[in-house]
This record gives sequence, C-alpha cells and structure tokens, in this order.
Amino acid sequence: MIWWHKYRWKQTSAGLSAPLVVGATGGSGTRLFQQMMDAAGYYTGSDLNEPGDAMMLEPFVNEYINPILQRTGTLDYALEDVPGRSMKALIKALQRHIADKPADKARWGWKHPRSYYALPMLNALLPDMRFVHVVRDGRDIAFSSNQNPPTKHFTALFGEHYTQDCPRAAIRLWDKCNREVAAFGARELQDRYLRVNLEDMCAQPEAEIARLLAFAGVEDVQPDALLHLVQKPSSLGRWKHEDSALVAQLEALGRPALAQFGYLSTS
Repeated sequence: MIWWHKYRWKQTSAGLSAPLVVGATGGSGTRLFQQMMDAAGYYTGSDLNEPGDAMMLEPFVNEYINPILQRTGTLDYALEDVPGRSMKALIKALQRHIADKPADKARWGWKHPRSYYALPMLNALLPDMRFVHVVRDGRDIAFSSNQNPPTKHFTALFGEHYTQDCPRAAIRLWDKCNREVAAFGARELQDRYLRVNLEDMCAQPEAEIARLLAFAGVEDVQPDALLHLVQKPSSLGRWKHEDSALVAQLEALGRPALAQFGYLSTS
C-alpha cells in the first residue's frame, strides 16, 4: 500500500458528498465563484474573510506550502516528496472547515486561492473532489495591487530573492503555477478539473455559468439565477494602460502560459 493512503480522509463515511474546490493565483477574481457557490446552496465555511476565502485552510497553507515548494520546486509534485505531517495537517484543516456545516447542506466545498498549491495532496485525500481553476490574464496579475502571491511564495518556488512589488516576478510565478496546475488537473483529475478564464466569465456569463453548474453537477439552479453576481471588474485589462516596453518584457516572461490560456497568439 502506498504510504499516503493511510491518511486518506474518508469523507463519505462522514456523510459528505464530493467537495467543489476553487483555486487560483490571488487577485484572479475568485470571490465571484465563492458567491456563486453560496447562491447554489454550497456550504463554503463558517469563517470567511472579506474575499470569501475559507480561513480554516489558512494556517495550513501558511505553514506547509513553502516547505513543499522549496523541497520540490513545483506545484505538480509527487506525494512521495510530501512529509506525512503535511497530510495530517491538511486533514485537520478540512475537519475544522466542515465542523460547523449544517446538516441540511448536502453540497460543500470552499474557495481559497492557494488551494492550488495543495492540489496533489487534496486529490489524494479527496479522490472524488472537483477542482475549479480560475485564470486571469497574467499581465493584469503582474500590475495588481495584490502582490501577496510572489511576496509569499516566489522565493520558495524559485530559490531567488524577491524584490517587493516586482511585476516580472509576479508574472513568472503566475506562469509557472498556472501551467503546472493545469498539467496536473488535466492528467490526474481529468473530468474533475475545470479551468475558467475570468475574462470569458465576464464576456459570456450565461454560457460560462452553465458550464460551471454542469461541471459541479448542480441541476436545480439555472444560470440566469446567478447572472446578477457577475460584474466585470473595472481593473480587467489594466495592463493595457502600462508602459509598453515593460508589458513586452512581461509577455516574454509569461509567454508559455499567456499562449496556453488564450491571452497571446501562439504564432
């Protein structure tokens, strides 16, 4: 038996259905997805911060993610490289998250952007989970006022010193993280993985909401019931107002993911 199986959390024995998990680079607009989960009848936690992050997961990601990144250098890591104590800590975080779930809430899950750093672990512990990977144009992310992602994880992942508020570091982190999450999701989760571009959600909300609901298996909620939640952020496309020479540098650094996710031509 593979060693981590002893840590598998038998959520079905606790009367829980398969969870829906939302992750992304911070600043990608995941609050919208948490709001839609709430409107669709999901329990997303009793302790949420203003953006709707499940704060019961916060101690785990703060303590364990960077050591894993330092050790593996990737988000697409093998579980053999993850210390058993990390798995135990994640199980405890999940137990805290569901402790206050009302009995009449059949659907559950959570939104925490940094969940995508723990995707291999979550997939091992919750083998029927469904993961929604939200992606926003990396050029927007690079110029965001929210620079928590590189501040917290750039040095751990790249082994390089991080210069505060550096858009080049931000897009390098965005590029590597999102490509590796997409690779793991497509390979390991397959039909339990869904990528949603924020720009597509804002441009064609009814179609994207329908796709999201179908993925989650929610049949009793119609897309038009959630349309009012979709508000295009005024900051969408902010990179277009930045220095063109700097934008060109960012496009060169982030080209693999920018092309993969449809933000740049592959030609």
